[in-house]
Amino acid sequence: MHWQRAFKLNSKTLASMNRWLLMLLLAASAPVFSWPEWADDNSNDSPKRVSAAQKPTLAGPQAHYQHLLATVSAQSTFPKAFYRDDVDDGVQSTCLACHRAEGVAQQSGARLVLTADADANHQAFTDFLALDDTDGARILAKVTGQYGHGGGAVLTPSSLTYVALQDYLTMLGALTEGPQGEDAFWEGTAAEPRDITLRRAALLLAGQMPNAASLSKASESEAGLREQIMVAMSGPGFRDFVIRGANDRLLLDGLLNGLNFKDGATDRYPALAELMATLPTKVPEEFKASSRPFFARYAVQQGFRDAIMREPLELIAHVVMNDLSYQQVVTADHTMVNAFSDLAYRSDAGFSHDFSDASGRYARTHWTLVERFGDYSLLRFKLDTGRTHQIRVHCAHINHPVVGDPTYSRCRKLPVDLPGQALHAVQLGLDHPITGERMVFDAPLPPVMEKLLLVLRRRSGASSPV
Repeated sequence: MHWQRAFKLNSKTLASMNRWLLMLLLAASAPVFSWPEWADDNSNDSPKRVSAAQKPTLAGPQAHYQHLLATVSAQSTFPKAFYRDDVDDGVQSTCLACHRAEGVAQQSGARLVLTADADANHQAFTDFLALDDTDGARILAKVTGQYGHGGGAVLTPSSLTYVALQDYLTMLGALTEGPQGEDAFWEGTAAEPRDITLRRAALLLAGQMPNAASLSKASESEAGLREQIMVAMSGPGFRDFVIRGANDRLLLDGLLNGLNFKDGATDRYPALAELMATLPTKVPEEFKASSRPFFARYAVQQGFRDAIMREPLELIAHVVMNDLSYQQVVTADHTMVNAFSDLAYRSDAGFSHDFSDASGRYARTHWTLVERFGDYSLLRFKLDTGRTHQIRVHCAHINHPVVGDPTYSRCRKLPVDLPGQALHAVQLGLDHPITGERMVFDAPLPPVMEKLLLVLRRRSGASSPV
């Protein structure tokens, strides 16, 4: 099926659509201090930042020295206050039930005993960390269920209590670097070789392996890797990947395979209804034995049905492959059509609407895009019928004639001297006239066509499968 972009078919009215753009702006700023200064509130020992207006006026070196001593003294209470304000509530709610005196943990040999008093619990952690075989990393491992912790995992590394406990242990000097820090997280890992990354990306996004030249370019630098991934994302394989992904969300193929979908072709589209009115509802008896399909009403209905089911997928693929704004999937004033929907929508996209010959029969060719090389493309055809020059005529009809075709192509300057046209039968099948056995014959591309593909790839910078 041939798809074209039809511009300005149905302008979408935007006045009835409310669009809200919600922007969450997070801004954080903090002054930078060469020495963190804290003030001691007389009501409790919670640390507070000293504002510029609160800073004492220092008359000389001696006064400055005395001020620093007072500041350090105030900071010495900070871990205790931090524990009381930010840690103890979480510890008591998750740990106290087992780690209280005579509790399950102590009876099982645990040496950390907690109470309902925050200051006492701070001292308990300090005493526990003074033991030779304990440190902050072991405590964090225990609360996440490691080292045979009897209570299992009581905290997760993303929880507020865990983060506060980690900060508290760091203040006590028992944890120089949190185990969830970047260095610890990546410990024992190494960057994957770039050629392996390209292989993964190409197989996932394009369904093919990159060639040796692409792998070599990707191995040279990160820029080379990105470039070759973009090459993989520019071919027909990636287009198929986009369509499959879109269909997984929209499930449009289900509408083509058994689901009842009322397209209302004859009710909503007068031009299509007029065409169907000229066609028989069934294939005439004299044509049923013919190998060529007959153009009846069901052929129009099926062609239009295929079009409207595929339009969203083809539009998404068009937007992605042409690097357009993804908003155009919803807001574009154009859609994708085949010959039947082109007639129905009266979009004048350039399709011929002469669907059959005078007898009502038509030739049918299935084609698949295999590779692109700038202005040239490699196509694979499968024939349902066998009219004279069928592939050549159909290609010329959609303005993509076969390279080197002396009859239907006006191009005479070719990148390679060809003895004929760039059309080759890679497989022929027939039934043996006597035994009825199915016979299939395969033929590889001739050397001159292999050379043509190589030249086109080099000119366009395209990659090919290995």
